[in-house]
Amino acid sequence: MRPLLILIPTLIFGKGLSVVSELDTTQGFIGDVIQWTVKIDGKTNDGIRFPELNKINDTITIRNQGLIDEDGLLKGILFEIIAWDTGQFVTPDYSIDILNPDGTLDFSLGAEPISFSISSILAVTDQTDFRPIKGPVPVKSVIPTRAILLSLILIGMVAGMILSLIHI
Repeated sequence: MRPLLILIPTLIFGKGLSVVSELDTTQGFIGDVIQWTVKIDGKTNDGIRFPELNKINDTITIRNQGLIDEDGLLKGILFEIIAWDTGQFVTPDYSIDILNPDGTLDFSLGAEPISFSISSILAVTDQTDFRPIKGPVPVKSVIPTRAILLSLILIGMVAGMILSLIHI
């Protein structure tokens, strides 16, 4: 009987919100873009804030992030993450802030971390040797020194012709 008395107010006054965290894949290769979505499930009239993530660590970077809008309501955030090393990884700790009507923080809901693995494309291929070294690639200079030099020579030649015509 007592558990029922504790459960009834929770059901009546509870907001019924949960956080759904999903990856589009749990296996990938170095440099692959993995889409990680964090959504709020349940109806709420309160304000919701999805904080941005700037940097995870040296081996995982965030390429892009954007809010998910469904039927005019803010429902989640989408992260595009890239791993630059092989191994087992876990999505970072992320919490959604639920705000009071006056804009102050009411509570935070944490997303469940999801593990994913990154492997090397070389492990899949039959070729285990190193790839051949490519030669240097020509790079254009920032300052066009040849064009400037040729322009100065042209201007000098034209100035010389004009001065020679004046002295005749």
